[in-house]
Order: sequence, then C-alpha cells, then structure tokens
Amino acid sequence: MKLNQDINNYINELQTYIDTESVKTISLFNKKSQETEEWLNRLSSEFENLKDEEELTKLKELHESYEQNLDELESKIEYLEKLCDEIDEVYDELGVKTKVNDRRKSRIKE
Repeated sequence: MKLNQDINNYINELQTYIDTESVKTISLFNKKSQETEEWLNRLSSEFENLKDEEELTKLKELHESYEQNLDELESKIEYLEKLCDEIDEVYDELGVKTKVNDRRKSRIKE
C-alpha cells in the first residue's frame, strides 16, 4: 500500500511539473510567435521603403535572431516531448512492478 501511495504521489508530482513546464513553454512559444508576426508586419511596411544597405543588414540580423530564438523554442518542445515519453515508460514500468509486488504479497499471505 505504501509503495502504491509513494508511486502515485511521485507520478502526480511529476505530472504537475511536466504540465507546468509545458504550459510555460507553450506560452513562451505563443508570445514569440506573436512577436514574430508583429515583426513581419513591421518588416513588410519597412521593406517597401528600404533605401540603403545598412537597413537591410540590420533587418537580416534581426531575422537571424528570431530564427535562432525559434530554433531554441523548438528544441525545448522536443525535449519536453521526449521527457513525457520517458515518464510514460516509467509509469508503465511502475505499474508492472506494482502488479508483481501485489502478486508477491498475495502469495505470501496464502
């Protein structure tokens, strides 16, 4: 019983952590997406009026910065997805171990 409680508490805490981190990452991703869309809107109006190479260089650097931020967000999302897969595996393994332990206990009682 205590083992089951400990396992369930662990799973609940882990799920809460994963949910919190996922929400943070998704929120950040949404914010960055909105910023990128705003940037694209500003860029489209500014691009029409470009007159010198310096402005174009600045815009390219800004674009590269946004791409880098997006790549970082995507890698964080991939990490969280892998973490969720691993947690599912741990949960499945704990379920099997719990069943084995319960069977052992019931055999001992007999």
